[in-house]
Order: sequence, then structure tokens, then C-alpha cells
Amino acid sequence: RNASPLCRRSVLLARPRFPALTFTGLGCSRSYAGFASSRMAAVGRAAAATERLAVVTGANKGIGWHIADQLVKAGGVKVVVACRDPTLGEKAAQELGAQFEQLDLASDESIDDFAKRVASKYGCLDILVNNAGLAFKAADPTPFEQQTGPTLKVNFWGTTRLTDALLPLLRASPVQ
Repeated sequence: RNASPLCRRSVLLARPRFPALTFTGLGCSRSYAGFASSRMAAVGRAAAATERLAVVTGANKGIGWHIADQLVKAGGVKVVVACRDPTLGEKAAQELGAQFEQLDLASDESIDDFAKRVASKYGCLDILVNNAGLAFKAADPTPFEQQTGPTLKVNFWGTTRLTDALLPLLRASPVQ
């Protein structure tokens, strides 16, 4: 695993030689977005022979939406848009030509249900992009000390639980 201080989000990619590669950091940058786009294109080219399954969390807007879009456009990848809001998730999935599955990283029950749905519908997982997260706005009056609990619950613990729940499916991928 490799840590990069370039982005607050975590991206987990399954690759043939390196089954899991994680990038984590503090703030998104152009170099990270460019890296993610080039990595998605490489995954798409490698997947051209067989269709792979990708889950992109937080794909209803922003970086997640664009990563899902790049995966869909690369071809050979079935993309699952995973987000908390069903209305926004369905809309994004329709715009992208992807599937939608509801997922709330603040809820252990939602994470477990999501992993079970992916396992029963698809059997394995080839690509996991952990993009979902929450951030308090700068103008939010909530004291910093009260922001850290919910932020860590979703951005760290939720992402960790989801990754742990989906690791057996990533390991079951025929592409190693």
C-alpha cells in the first residue's frame, strides 16, 4: 500500500500485479485528479477483453462522478454508483449508464447490506474507488471538536469497514 498526501479521499484500485493500492491525503489537487484519470484509462484499456465490476462510492457528484464517467467511457467496466441519497444516486447512474446501489458509510448496517448485495448480484469485485466522504463547510458554526467525530466515522471508519467488507470480493476477482 502506498500513501499519498495529495488527496483527502481514498482511492482503492485493484490491479493485476498489485491487488490493492490506496492513496490517502489531505486535500484534492490537479495532480491527483490527473493521476486518477490516467489510472482509470489504464484500467479501462486492460479491461477491454473482459467486463470488470467497479464500485465508486460518492459517485453522485464531483470527483466520484467523473471517475465513474471515465470508467464507463473506458469500456469493459460495469460501474456501480454507491451513494447515500437514492434520488441523486439514481440520477447519476442514469446519466452515467451505470448501476445504483445505496450506501451510507455512517451506518454499519448499510455497509454490511451493500457488501451482501454486491456479493449476491455480482459475485466478485475488480475495482473499488473509495471516494465518498463528508466535509463540514468553512462557514459551519459547529465547533471543530464536534466536527471530528462524524468526519472520522464516515471518512475513516466507514471507508475502512467498507473496504474490509469488500476485500473478499476483490480477492475473488478473476483478474489477479
